Amino acid sequence: RKVTDLQNAFGPVWSADGSHVAFFSNNEKAPSMDYPDNLRVWLNTQNMSSLKTYQGPMISERGRGVVAWSNEGSLAYIVEKQGDKQRIHLTDPQFTAAKEIYVEGNRDMLGYKTESINNILFAGPAHLLIQSTLLNDYGKGLTFIVSLLDLKSLEMITLANPGFIGGVSKDGSHVLYTCGDPADLCEFNIKTGHEKNLTQTPALKETAAVYSPNGKKVYAVAYPPVDCSEESCPPALFVIDLSTGKSKLLRHETDGSLRYGLTAP
Repeated sequence: RKVTDLQNAFGPVWSADGSHVAFFSNNEKAPSMDYPDNLRVWLNTQNMSSLKTYQGPMISERGRGVVAWSNEGSLAYIVEKQGDKQRIHLTDPQFTAAKEIYVEGNRDMLGYKTESINNILFAGPAHLLIQSTLLNDYGKGLTFIVSLLDLKSLEMITLANPGFIGGVSKDGSHVLYTCGDPADLCEFNIKTGHEKNLTQTPALKETAAVYSPNGKKVYAVAYPPVDCSEESCPPALFVIDLSTGKSKLLRHETDGSLRYGLTAP
């Protein structure tokens, strides 16, 4: 069924309990999907009149990775970059208590300067994962810094470089991301601060990792080494049993389908 009658409504993201939907839209004066002027929250999926609107501008990247719901119903979103600064706001679904919680722009992390926010993801009720692009890294494969923001103190913990955020465990206690060069797959324990390399495979690059719903396994994609083409060494989907540390190949890519995925709830 059609649920909106808005120009360029796109990038829907369900809340954790399925009761709310956040999405972007434009008015006639701002038709670009890359820079929408409205972030809307549909509070009741049975009643379209329950729409609440935050008027931007914010950056959307077509809605991917720039809006995140916590399990408790808070909403985080990335505001459009102004000058050399980009901001993350945190709000309730009705936008009655929106507040700025993070400012990005030429921030020094692990000796690198970060430029813009690429992705955000909640890790339990108390932390927000932030993936930032390094300054002047365009055209070089986009290297990232992955950091953890404590929502109570707003202090940062830098996790990895280069890094690509994967999954967060259901209880928010562990985070998956790529680490090292070439990229292995690492797991970070938020409570203890301990990092564990799950793969240790110098000849491969692992990414797009997610936890199984019960948290006992990790699914990820492995890419071939630089000196081997994808035709000769196709990417592979594999699974790791966290209790034993053993991995199992599930399938090789033959049709370009292995990129990013999610496990079923």
